[in-house]
Amino acid sequence: MLTYELISQNNLQEAIMVQKTIFPDENGSQDLIDSMNSAPPSHQFLQRHWLVRENNQPVGIVGLYAYKDYPEDAWLGWYGILEVFRGKGYGRKIFNFAKEQALLLNFKNLRLYTDEEDNFIATKFHIPVYLINIL
Repeated sequence: MLTYELISQNNLQEAIMVQKTIFPDENGSQDLIDSMNSAPPSHQFLQRHWLVRENNQPVGIVGLYAYKDYPEDAWLGWYGILEVFRGKGYGRKIFNFAKEQALLLNFKNLRLYTDEEDNFIATKFHIPVYLINIL
């Protein structure tokens, strides 16, 4: 059974290690730190990230963020699975968790951004801007 832990001081270093393992060319440390703060960055009104575990072992990471300019849309952030767990259905479960969280926060859409330059592997699974109506 998967568990989802909001990023906190207790799991921050482990979450950073998971993020850097999945996305070695990207530094998401500040995003994870910002998601712990009660006041989000000025250009965003939401930023939350979760460390995903199974049997207390890290499996992946996922986050949601939103922009004031898109009040109906949550964006999927730092959505990734550690390589050893890929191809086993974890991605679908984690995606569904993020979708449920977006619904609980009253968003109507869930967006995912990828690009070939920075996220070539992800573009094999997602179109560059992916919009899902979740209502």
